Amino acid sequence: KEAEGLDIDRIGLIPTRANICGVVISRGSNSGTNAKGKDWSMATAHIWDGTALTEVVAFGRGRSESFDNLRVGDRIKLMAAEIGWREGTPQLRIDPRNTRMTVESEPPVDEAI
Repeated sequence: KEAEGLDIDRIGLIPTRANICGVVISRGSNSGTNAKGKDWSMATAHIWDGTALTEVVAFGRGRSESFDNLRVGDRIKLMAAEIGWREGTPQLRIDPRNTRMTVESEPPVDEAI
């Protein structure tokens, strides 16, 4: 009887993957050793899609050469990235089996003035 008046949704219908297209506005990486002595690594890219900022993260084997070589200004498209949250901010996680990424690199800037 306590459940009367509650709306119940099927959690299985909530999307768990996302597609995004945007510009890389920052890059980061980190690595270390966990409490059990196992090495770990991660790389991040913050993507601006014109309306919002989204963090994209790749852990360990999910770190491809293409992802590690992203530069600020690159335009990327991600297909089937896993949806997650970190500290109230949307986060997309690269799944090496399912996520596909295409990159349109920004031409190098001539720094001579």
